[in-house]
Amino acid sequence: MANAEEGKVMTADVTSGEMLYEPILEEGVFRFDCSVGDRNAAFPSLSFTNSKLRDTPIMVHKVPSYIPTFQCLLGQQTVKLEFPVGTSFYGTGEVTGQLERTGKRVFTWNSAAGDYRPETTSLYQSHPWVLSVLPNGGALGVLADTTRRCEIDLRTECRMQFTAPASFPVITFGLFPSPIDVLISLSHAIGTIFMPPKWSLGYHQCRWSYMSDKRVKEIATTFREKGIPCDVIWMDIDYMDGFRCFTFDKASSFLEQFPDPKSLVEDLHHNGFKAVWMLDPGIKHEEGYFVYDSGSKNDVWIQKADGTPFVGEVWPGPCVFPDFTQSKVCSWWANLVKDFISNGVDGLWNDMNEPTLFKVVTKTMPENNIHRGDDEIGGCQTHGHYHNVYGQLMARSTFEGMNLADKKKRPFVLTRAAFIGSQRYAATWTGDNFSNWEHLHMSISMVLQLGLSGQPFSGPDIGGFDGNATPKLFGRWMGLGAMFPFCRGHSEDKSLDHEPWSFGEECEEVCCLALKRRYRLIPHLYTLFYMAHTKGTPVASPVFFADPKDPSLRTLENCFLLGPLLVSASTTPNQDSDMQLLLPKALWLSFDFDDLHPDLPALYLRRGSIIPLGPPIQHIGESNPSDDLTLLIALDENGIESMSSWDQLNIKSIVLFALGLLIYLVLFWTSTIYSASCLVNSLSNIISAEWKAEGVLFEDDGDGYGFTEGEYLLTHYIAELQSSVITVRISKTEGLWKRPNRRLHVQLLIGEGAMLDTWGIDGEIMQIAMPSDFEVSKLITTSKENRKTRLAMATSVGVLTIFHGEPLSGVHQLTMLTMQGQLLDYFSG
Repeated sequence: MANAEEGKVMTADVTSGEMLYEPILEEGVFRFDCSVGDRNAAFPSLSFTNSKLRDTPIMVHKVPSYIPTFQCLLGQQTVKLEFPVGTSFYGTGEVTGQLERTGKRVFTWNSAAGDYRPETTSLYQSHPWVLSVLPNGGALGVLADTTRRCEIDLRTECRMQFTAPASFPVITFGLFPSPIDVLISLSHAIGTIFMPPKWSLGYHQCRWSYMSDKRVKEIATTFREKGIPCDVIWMDIDYMDGFRCFTFDKASSFLEQFPDPKSLVEDLHHNGFKAVWMLDPGIKHEEGYFVYDSGSKNDVWIQKADGTPFVGEVWPGPCVFPDFTQSKVCSWWANLVKDFISNGVDGLWNDMNEPTLFKVVTKTMPENNIHRGDDEIGGCQTHGHYHNVYGQLMARSTFEGMNLADKKKRPFVLTRAAFIGSQRYAATWTGDNFSNWEHLHMSISMVLQLGLSGQPFSGPDIGGFDGNATPKLFGRWMGLGAMFPFCRGHSEDKSLDHEPWSFGEECEEVCCLALKRRYRLIPHLYTLFYMAHTKGTPVASPVFFADPKDPSLRTLENCFLLGPLLVSASTTPNQDSDMQLLLPKALWLSFDFDDLHPDLPALYLRRGSIIPLGPPIQHIGESNPSDDLTLLIALDENGIESMSSWDQLNIKSIVLFALGLLIYLVLFWTSTIYSASCLVNSLSNIISAEWKAEGVLFEDDGDGYGFTEGEYLLTHYIAELQSSVITVRISKTEGLWKRPNRRLHVQLLIGEGAMLDTWGIDGEIMQIAMPSDFEVSKLITTSKENRKTRLAMATSVGVLTIFHGEPLSGVHQLTMLTMQGQLLDYFSG
C-alpha cells in the first residue's frame, strides 16, 4: 500500500489528498481508499460476487495509470479523476439522455421514475460506475463501491467525480487496451450474466393487464393464426386476488378471471408459449392471508425505527415488506416462490421493488427504517444504506426460489430495480417509457449503457408503455426492438391495444418481418449470451467498439453492434433505416432476409466474420438440432473486394509482370537487388495470404445446467479464400455433444446484398468456386437494382395519431378501433 500519510491534508473539517491504493483481483485492478482506517472500516461489497475479492490484496508490480484524489467534508466523500482531452465517458447504468455522458450528472437512488425524460437524474437502478475511453482507444473503468445515494458528476469535460456519504472505496479497472477488456475485467469482480433459458430470447407479449385466462388464450391463438413469432405471454398484477402476491383471482365479483392457472399454463405450453407472472415485494397487511401470517410468524418484515413492522401503501392497500438483507427472509421468500412455481409458472417478474410506495412524496419508505441485515453484507443498518440493493436482493431470492423448484431448469427473472451486479440473477427493462419518438431513440442508448455497466440482458417496452403509439412509431419500434437482447412489447391499462396486429395490416407486416428476423438470428444471439455468461462480453455494444480510436463513432446513437453484426435504425418519423451510415473503419457488407423495408433497420456484417442463422420458426420450442443451419460469411478486407479491385487483371498476369520487372531490375540495375528482393517478398505475401472469416456457434439443450458439465457443442467455423476457391470448414470444437446430422447452407456475402451460396452437410468441408471479377460485378449490380426495386415496392407504415398533432391515416386503423369499441376512449384520452 502507498504511504498512508503521503499527500494528505487535514484540517478540523476537511481531509483531502491522493487516495491510497492496493492491487486486487488481477493485474490492472486497484482499490483506492482515503486512509488505512477507512479501508479497514469499509462496508462489505454488495457489487462484487465475493467481498473478499475486493478486500484481499494481490502481489503485482504495476502501479495505477490514474490515481484519484479525494476530499472529505461534513460527512461527504468526493472523489475526482482527471483524464486527457478527448476522453469520452459511458456507463452510469440505467440512465436517460445521450450515449456519451460528458455534461451529465446522475444520482444513484432507485426511484419509481414513471415519467422520466432525457434530463431525469435518477431511475429505477443504481450503477455507480463510469467507463472512460481515452483518445487512443484505451479504456479505464471506475466503480464507486457504495450502496448509498451517490452523485456521479460528469459535467466538466474529461473529469469524473463521485460524491457519497463517507467513506467508500473506489475500484479502477485498467488502463486496458480497449473498452471490452475493461468489461471483461469488471465481470471478474461483479460476475457475469446468468445463462438464460433459450426461450427467453424469443418475443415476449405483455400488457397491464390481460384480465382473464380467456383473454390470454385469445392473444396466444392470434399469434399462431397470424404466423407472428412469439414465445412468452406475461401476466401483470391483475391476475392476483386483490393484488395479494402468490394468489390467483379465481372468482372476482364479475367473473372468474383465472379459475385454473395450471390449466391455462398447460394450454399455453401446448401452443408453444411460456408464462411469466408478476411478484411485488409489498405483502398485504391482512391477518388470515397466508403470506402475511407466515411472514409475521417468522419475523421477516422491515421495521420502523421503534422496532415495529413498517406499513406502507401499495396496490393491495396497507403492506409490509420482506427484509431481504436477512438470509432467513431470503429462504422464506424462496420457498414461497418454489411453491408458486408448481402452478406451471415459467418465469417471474419483480416489479415495484425500488421499493415504491404510494401516497408519500419520496415514493419510497423512510430512510430511517431498519434492516436487520446479516453481518456478511453489512449488518443492521438503516434503509438509506440498503435502499439501492433492495431490488437486487429480492431478485436474488426469487432466482434462488426458482432454482429450488426445479434444478433442471434455468430460472428466468425480470427485475425493475437493480444494483450493479444484478445481472447474476435477473434480466431487466428500461421501465415505464412513453410512446413517442424521443423514447424510441433513447431506448438504444439506455440498452447500451446497461450493457456497458455489466447488464447485457435488457430492452425497452416496445411501442412505449405510457400513451398510444402510432402505427409508424410502433412498426419502427418493433423493427428496432426485435434486435435488442430482451424483446418485449408492453403497454399500460389506459392505452389502446399494443399487440403487433393492433395497428393495421401495414404495421402488422412490419412487425412480423421484424420478429422473423429475430428468430432467424437466435443461434447468433444465443451464442452471444453464452459468451457474455462465460467471458463477460456485452451482447449489444456501441458502434465505437469496432474502432475505439475513431472519435467520430463515439456519439452514434441510432446504431449498435451484436457481435460483428451492425444494426442501423431510423429513430425519427421521416428517416429511412437505409440512410447514409458512418461505418467504422472496416469493410462492412449489407444484407437482409429478403425482407428489405423502409421501417426495418439496415443490417451489416463485418468482414472477417461468420454468424450462424436458423430457419424461420414460430417459437423456440419448434427448433431442433437437426434443423438446417445457415452460415452467413463476409470474408475479410483482403478477400473479395481486394480481388475485384484488380479489375480485368488476374493473379497470374500480376505475377508474370512482377517476375519480368524483377529480371529487368537484376540484369540492368544490380545495385537495386535489395529492392527487387523486397518486391519478391511482397508478392509472395500477396499470393500466399489466407483471406478468411471466422465465427462461432454455441448449442446445448437450451435449458438446464448440462452445459456446465460439458453437455454442449461449441463450433468454430472458418472460411478461407485461396486460388479463387472459398473453403468452409470447422477449425475447432468444444463440448461433449455429438454434431447433429443436418444440412449446412453457406451464404457468402459479396456486396450490396449479393451472395454466393452452396449446400452441404455440417461437419464436412465445403467449397465455393469464386466467379470472375466480371461475374462478381454483375451479381452485385443486379442485387443493388433488385434491392432498390424491393425497397420502392415496400409499403411504409402510415401514421395515425390524434394526440400528437400528426396526420391521421389508415382506414384500417379507424375500422379496427371502432370494432374494438375503443374509439371514444381514444378521442377522450
